[in-house]
Amino acid sequence: MKIITVLTNTILVVSIAGLTTSCGWLDSLNKVSVNKDTSFVSHKISGSNTTDNKVRFVTTGAQNLTLPTVLPAQIVEITDGDTFLVTNKDINQALDTSTKKTGDVVYTLKVRMLYSDTPETKKPKVEPQCYGQQASDWTKKQLDSKDVFLAFDAGPVDVKYQRVLGFVFENKQDAVDYQNTKSDESITKSLNYKIVSTGRGRVTAYSPNTKYRKIFQAAEAAAKQKKLGAWACPKPFEQ
Repeated sequence: MKIITVLTNTILVVSIAGLTTSCGWLDSLNKVSVNKDTSFVSHKISGSNTTDNKVRFVTTGAQNLTLPTVLPAQIVEITDGDTFLVTNKDINQALDTSTKKTGDVVYTLKVRMLYSDTPETKKPKVEPQCYGQQASDWTKKQLDSKDVFLAFDAGPVDVKYQRVLGFVFENKQDAVDYQNTKSDESITKSLNYKIVSTGRGRVTAYSPNTKYRKIFQAAEAAAKQKKLGAWACPKPFEQ
């Protein structure tokens, strides 16, 4: 089985040759432009000792996509403490049908957690930072091969790095509560908040995703004062 990360210069790509209908679980339109001869690089299957070769699809145009209010997803691979790959059965079913590769491919989306930035472990040309491996191991322990629920802020897509930006909830009701209330209390149930409040990450907030910056900054300040996690390092979040 191949695992393929779905990339786009705008938002999630489910525009493959022959796909003409939107997935039924989506509920807010976002138009996607897809270039021809787009390459999708496969990823190592979690727990496997082999890596698949590069796979090439030819796209034939644009597809209107929608993002769900809450996206149920399964963790496929943990990249580091704040980034991972997920898959979703509806995306797989749609793409399997359009590419006639039923059951042969698992399409994944790259997800970056909002407001939380763990010490670097795999950034090109950057030495691993103090406490980076511990933070990554903790995230893996929390999420590896599990089902999660993704929810979104004002801007769900990072075009530059071709990834989805979201909050991660281990419990569906917590994700639903966040979407219904958008309260500070609801966001404390997210893994994003837990990472910052335990010192495993610092706060990063980029427009338009800034609504919860203050509550995350308060959590960071408390963790820093107690020297939790990475804040116990001689030079936190530095090489």
